[in-house]
Amino acid sequence: MIKIRKLTVTIMTFRTLPKGISAVSLFAFCCLLAGPARAEIPPEFESLSNIRATAEKFALAQLKNPGFSNITAQAAALDSRLQLKHCNIPLEAFSSGAGSSILRTTVGVRCQGEKPWTLYVPVSIDGQAEVVVSSRPLNRGELLQGSDMRLQNMAISKLPSKYSSEINALAGMEITRAINAGAVMTSNYLKVRHLVKQGQEVTIQANGSGVQVQMGGKAMKSGSYGDLIPVRNANSGLTVEATVVSAKTVVVKL
Repeated sequence: MIKIRKLTVTIMTFRTLPKGISAVSLFAFCCLLAGPARAEIPPEFESLSNIRATAEKFALAQLKNPGFSNITAQAAALDSRLQLKHCNIPLEAFSSGAGSSILRTTVGVRCQGEKPWTLYVPVSIDGQAEVVVSSRPLNRGELLQGSDMRLQNMAISKLPSKYSSEINALAGMEITRAINAGAVMTSNYLKVRHLVKQGQEVTIQANGSGVQVQMGGKAMKSGSYGDLIPVRNANSGLTVEATVVSAKTVVVKL
């Protein structure tokens, strides 16, 4: 440090230098004496934050559910005493096959460089999902209509199993137990109910261009609300595809 201070004074007072020697030349000469800059020395151990980030990124990439939004991944905290050798190549993540659900999984992180190692990191997933909930109290035995349900965003960590994100998929199903307003609709509360049974006499209602025609027919297959089933026209004997709309009526579009 003393030599540097003296050199600084010398450069600042370059008027005192011997003839023919400039301050810039002297400074360059000193830099040569100092030698080349040292290369950055890599850390001895792998960063725990880098390991966690690798596991989180992999877990998010594996989650392929278009109904989810605002998804986040949180790797479990790692023991600060953990000392894994720094990997000279990028870390690699892989599925361990362990996990109780899509919300809780275990991701393997490994180094396949000069000093290989493998670590398993628990990762939790959270976010939002659009799910079907009841829009009013529903009683056992009722037949679900579209107006009985609505979509609502909920935290996926709080969702029950077997929930649905499509109202149309549940319309026409029968309630098997009383449901409060705002409850998440799951298959545990519902069962398929055939409004029309195979061989049953039905009314075929043909609609088109402002005209409505009705005729008798026979269902060739059982069907629930909204199902498309084959129905034989009692008059012509022709079989047509018709949509079940009630226990005795099917609709054909002309």
